Amino acid sequence: MPTEQAVTEQQYTDYIVHFAADEPGFETRRREADEAWAAEMREKLNASTSRRRVYREVALRWHALPAVRFRVLCYFLEVADTDLDNIFPKRETVMAVLGMKLTTYAGHLGWLKKHGWIRTHEFRREDGTQSSSGIQLGIPFPGRAWWGPARFSKRKLVVRRTVSRGSI
Repeated sequence: MPTEQAVTEQQYTDYIVHFAADEPGFETRRREADEAWAAEMREKLNASTSRRRVYREVALRWHALPAVRFRVLCYFLEVADTDLDNIFPKRETVMAVLGMKLTTYAGHLGWLKKHGWIRTHEFRREDGTQSSSGIQLGIPFPGRAWWGPARFSKRKLVVRRTVSRGSI
């Protein structure tokens, strides 16, 4: 004998259909909230005086940023200028400070590039040899990423390497 608590198959199906219909609305609200937060953070990042603090705050709260890669970003923030436009870390120094081997550091750098947290810019001397690599910080906000300034004002005697791809 069915009780009052028993749910019929039709009631269960109606519940699932109703639940599925509400899911896109939830996703829409979440996307809009993410976009509003990203717009607020972009606005805060415009002020060069608070850029370092805001960048660290966003990176700290980013759910998909592993702890070791966050440490690498924090080191870049320590050695950067106040407006985050000049970051020229020496690999050996970064590896010594963070206690990493070259392959580990290169792997973390590659991951940060792939996921939109940094860009690297190579600079060459007049004879074509590499003089340095500058790092530009970014935040992979949903929709449109934020990229910090890339003036690299300390490197005026070298030229930025242009990437040219041959026919494939």
